[in-house]
Amino acid sequence: MKEYYTIGETAKLLGISTQTLRYYDRIGLLNPVRIDENNGYRYYSYRQFHTIDRIRYMQDMGMSLDDITEVIRSGQNEKMFESLLVRKEELTGQIAELKRQMKTVDWTINYLTYINNAGDDPLIEKSRLYTLHQPERYIVRIRCKDGESLEDMEIRLADLKGSNECSDLHFYRQYGYILDVDALFDGAFIPEYYFIYLDKKHKLDREFYTVLPEADYICFQTQLLHENWDFNILQKSFAHPERPSFALALEYEDNLVDWSDAWYEVQMLLTP
Repeated sequence: MKEYYTIGETAKLLGISTQTLRYYDRIGLLNPVRIDENNGYRYYSYRQFHTIDRIRYMQDMGMSLDDITEVIRSGQNEKMFESLLVRKEELTGQIAELKRQMKTVDWTINYLTYINNAGDDPLIEKSRLYTLHQPERYIVRIRCKDGESLEDMEIRLADLKGSNECSDLHFYRQYGYILDVDALFDGAFIPEYYFIYLDKKHKLDREFYTVLPEADYICFQTQLLHENWDFNILQKSFAHPERPSFALALEYEDNLVDWSDAWYEVQMLLTP
């Protein structure tokens, strides 16, 4: 067995680049066992092959070179064990975040296709009433002011989303309004609250946070901002004392530029 191997031989035997070995040397992770004073050639020993192998499988687990350097310099299993526990905690957090992002991606895909797909459902016809069961949902909201423009509502909600109370929250791309029910039945769009969905339940100030209850909702679809729904159908379908306890309208964008012609699904809750 040879006592020393050149950097090229070492790289070829272990399937690693000479540039990587030079970088390990430069940061003090793994120095050659000998450097020829005459020609500057680097030489590695057979024992260092095991060290290089350890470095590579620690890298494969996503450990940083700084952490790997500490482990290699310590020469102790205990240090590697501690570093792996830290890495496991990091990976657990990354997995949780990836799952959250995947959930948001799935939700957004459904959001972008919901209105078009609803046309394939024989139970859903635009401007006609249908019933949907909705799960519990969570929203951050602002109370609308009399005569306030939609643009000003948007700015105030954006300001709330960026506040200290909400800065760490995750939102779904679902904006909507809680509506004045009597105005809805008269064919008028009068919002009481403007809101956006949260991805999960939180403990927040009730002034700007609320929970939409799980329930069956009576629904219809309309271009809400045009106030073009058939309110006569609503009046015929509900006697005045039995009108919904509240109604909300969910916006579904059909483009990324202008939302003024967007379709909405109005959802009306019959019982609290």
